[in-house]
Amino acid sequence: MLFLSDVYDVPLRSGSYDAVLLDTDNGPGWLVREANARLYGPQGLTGFLQALRPGGVLGCWSAEPAPRLAETLARAGASVDVIEVEDRIAPDRRGTAWLYLAQRH
Repeated sequence: MLFLSDVYDVPLRSGSYDAVLLDTDNGPGWLVREANARLYGPQGLTGFLQALRPGGVLGCWSAEPAPRLAETLARAGASVDVIEVEDRIAPDRRGTAWLYLAQRH
């Protein structure tokens, strides 16, 4: 099942998903809506991880490095990989983005 929706509209049932991908605001350190901070806090991230099947992956996109995000995911029991990627902001403008991939055990 694929949900392409506002994250607040997706039911987070335990063990239901192979992957949850967050592309919210500009990441945890550069919020457009302050209310979205709860997505990146311990309770929000734990909820996403618990919604994954064993071996499932939570992916979070960030416009800047977010070491506290990686730490929070690790404290929640996930193994975390951080991948730095090229971000094409416009055809003639490039930047860097970070992908945080947390796997549930």
